Amino acid sequence: MKIGTSCVYKKKPSRYLKLLLGFGVVLFLLILLELDFIEEFCCFPNWAIAVTPNWLDPEQDPNVRLGKDSPSSAKALENYLIPNEKACQGHQVFLLTFVVSKPNSFKRREVIRKTWASMREVGGCPLVILFALGQANSSEVQQEIGQESARHRDLVQGNFHDSYQNLTLKTLMILHWKDAFCAEAKFLLKVDHDVFLNFHSLTEHLASLGEDRSGLYLGRIHWHVAPIRDPTSKYYISEFAYPLEVFPNYCSGTAYVLSQDVARRIYLASFQTPFFVLEDVYVGMCAKKIGVSPTHTSMMSGGPRFYFNRCCYKAIFASHGFETSELEAVWHVVADGQDCSALARKLGLMVCKLLTRLF
Repeated sequence: MKIGTSCVYKKKPSRYLKLLLGFGVVLFLLILLELDFIEEFCCFPNWAIAVTPNWLDPEQDPNVRLGKDSPSSAKALENYLIPNEKACQGHQVFLLTFVVSKPNSFKRREVIRKTWASMREVGGCPLVILFALGQANSSEVQQEIGQESARHRDLVQGNFHDSYQNLTLKTLMILHWKDAFCAEAKFLLKVDHDVFLNFHSLTEHLASLGEDRSGLYLGRIHWHVAPIRDPTSKYYISEFAYPLEVFPNYCSGTAYVLSQDVARRIYLASFQTPFFVLEDVYVGMCAKKIGVSPTHTSMMSGGPRFYFNRCCYKAIFASHGFETSELEAVWHVVADGQDCSALARKLGLMVCKLLTRLF
């Protein structure tokens, strides 16, 4: 009698395959945990050396000062509706912050004051926080702005129409104001009013730079961006306005930091740089002209906001794209007084950045 048997042997993974798989898992986890370092060091290195050309050196030309030879916007830059020129007096300002706002955004400014802009110092580093506005469209709104300024004393308003096309003019006003009324501030932060800002993380990072604070243009770099040639786009740039194929590298206009020296040198460079409607690109043009390369940080979101995670938001510097109602909710969670461990922050950053890229 023939007995039929059928045997199936399962081949066990070899020892080398197990080691290889284990190494792959460990490597994957290390890459995730050190994603910020890889992004900042490998993808966007800051290898350029900042050099001040003689024609931008105030020692070489002391007459280049406060907009005497500024672009066509000079009259508007020198003429403030609300100058608030004493805002920095009596302070050893470490970080001067300008929040770019619209004239009629009263509610948003109130929420910002109650949340992330409620701080006056971090670790002994004094902060001054102001709102930058253009001219209102109506006398009623302007009257309300005057009352708001009298209450809070934190508005700076230029004598130019507040519009998207004039965002570059608003930034030039900010640079002029710093140079004229707050030149001693170690850093200048320009931030949009729909951004959630973490002053603790940002100020601690800037303070950690020690005495080596020069040559800094810090933000989320837009790298090798081509002009949009579609006339129907909000961001349309004609070949006449900009004939080159790509813009110089620049930091996202949602939030960026300039060191004391770079803020002044970019302001001076604007005298020699034709006006350009895209504000953040224009700052990048001026930075390139003075030999300053932007420094990338993965702690600023740029355009899309970071997916919310409590420990992630305790670590980041800035996240863009918040409605007014959302700012209070996020602030209460982040400012709950309960810190996250270093590992929890790393994991939080990993989670929020992965979800941001996925969704």
